[in-house]
Amino acid sequence: MKRVGTTTLSIICNNGVIFASEHHATMDTFIASKTVKKIYKIDEHIEMAVSGVVGHSQYLLRQFTAKIYLYSLENGYRIPLKAAVTLLSNLLRGENAPYYVQLILGGWNGNEEDLCSIDDVGGMIGDEYIVAGCSQHAYGVLEDRYKKDLSIDEGIDIILSALNAVTKRDSASGDGIDISIIDKQGYKILEEGVIKNRLHILEGNHG
Repeated sequence: MKRVGTTTLSIICNNGVIFASEHHATMDTFIASKTVKKIYKIDEHIEMAVSGVVGHSQYLLRQFTAKIYLYSLENGYRIPLKAAVTLLSNLLRGENAPYYVQLILGGWNGNEEDLCSIDDVGGMIGDEYIVAGCSQHAYGVLEDRYKKDLSIDEGIDIILSALNAVTKRDSASGDGIDISIIDKQGYKILEEGVIKNRLHILEGNHG
């Protein structure tokens, strides 16, 4: 059986992009791990969320980050986000394909935020919010509450509500939430205590 990462999601806000995930990895109906990391900093202006077969995701992550680093060394500047999307898409079509993954790549693209879903054969779709993995419950929340020009704080609340809906209704998802943000100032991780406090407030407001 293959170990599979489950729910990841990301949304564009005004002046930033938020990534989030829960911690489960599954083997069919068996929870193989409750501490899986699914969000990765690629550069100060780019991050990636992974779902799918864990071994494939980890291999792609190593290859991708190495190529991003080499690009910076060879060119003397950080890779543009759109070029990074193309590079990752090409990796997915490479000699070791297919990779059973769904990836979300996003960040700060010069003077604006950007977000893209990349499927297991390198197909690319840009959107204002993206969910990968066990997605149906999260999409319901996002479709209902997403709007243009969300603040970062509003975006965090929506993402927490979406992941909370997933973990309550999907036994393959759960055991904690990771949230990170990229804006023009760079990359930052929301502390676990802050996430728990905000989630507690949200649950109280909707209780």
